Amino acid sequence: MPQSADTEAIERDLPHVQRRLDHTRHMRSEPRPIALTGCDDLEREELRRAFTRQLLSPSLTLRTAGRTLHAALADWLFIDLLDGGRWRREVLLGRCGPPGELTEALWAPGELAREVHATGRPQVSARIEDPYALGREERGASWAGLFAGGSLICVPISAGGRSYGTLTAVRLGGSSPPFTRSDAALVAELCDLLALRIELDVAIANG
Repeated sequence: MPQSADTEAIERDLPHVQRRLDHTRHMRSEPRPIALTGCDDLEREELRRAFTRQLLSPSLTLRTAGRTLHAALADWLFIDLLDGGRWRREVLLGRCGPPGELTEALWAPGELAREVHATGRPQVSARIEDPYALGREERGASWAGLFAGGSLICVPISAGGRSYGTLTAVRLGGSSPPFTRSDAALVAELCDLLALRIELDVAIANG
């Protein structure tokens, strides 16, 4: 089957993408071990390979990428994008549905995404302390209470000096071990890859 123009462009730019990723890793001030609580080395490598294969697909969407990370890492996962100065929640994935009256609030990014975007630094919390970190519904009631006792990771999605948004992963209290700094390092590395793919798509779209 002939390759599409998008596929050929992606394959042509792969060496450039890999060089950019290697440079990004080198510039990190702290070591970034590949680690995932509860998974062995083989499972971690399988996740990296599966995610990388997805990134090479011309039909990739943020939702399909999010599904892979959600299944492997978290009970809930949000991808929030900044577009034209306005935030929107592009992807929301969860293990179970929230109460109906809070559903709308789940689609509004909270302060955590804005803070991580502003600083460019990942955040990891072994226990969710700020009830408004994830968002609130119109009447002001925090829906972060749904995740009481849980832990979270929030990392920027950025490449080439441009931030596209953030990814937040949440584990529910009692269902999974809390997130660690090593988990945050893994999520940050995968989001580096995702950002490079977004950057490549933007470059192709702009000709």
